[in-house]
Amino acid sequence: MLISTDPARLCVPIRRKSDTAVAAAMGRHFARGAGLAAVPSAEVALAVSELASNLVRHTGSGGTVELWLEADWLVIRAQDRGPGMRHPEQLFTGRQGRPGPLPGESLGEGGPAIQRMTDAVHVHNREGGGLEVVARKRRPALARKDGW
Repeated sequence: MLISTDPARLCVPIRRKSDTAVAAAMGRHFARGAGLAAVPSAEVALAVSELASNLVRHTGSGGTVELWLEADWLVIRAQDRGPGMRHPEQLFTGRQGRPGPLPGESLGEGGPAIQRMTDAVHVHNREGGGLEVVARKRRPALARKDGW
């Protein structure tokens, strides 16, 4: 597993289910280092975990989860080279009244959880194949004074 050592950027390759826990823990640590308090850092960890889980569950080949800082934001991006989605915006719809998952399916609530845990999120199919999800979490003013 190759992980960026740049303190202002984190990139975690996701190939196996166990990578999701590693990515979540590293995402929480990155968020704390960026000045986020305990609860927002836990929300970042949850968003990272959900994105990483989707990479394993739906792509077959995994992908990457990256975190970096931009002025007022902590940015989380998940990318893959999977099949993409016919309607990417459906990532955020959840089960919408369906009674529950069929055997072997997930609950389908990861997208809505990412939406709740972050301040802005966008999903689109990548040119050449795959999906990209970019979520943003606002950083507190105090954290921005440190030069990040």
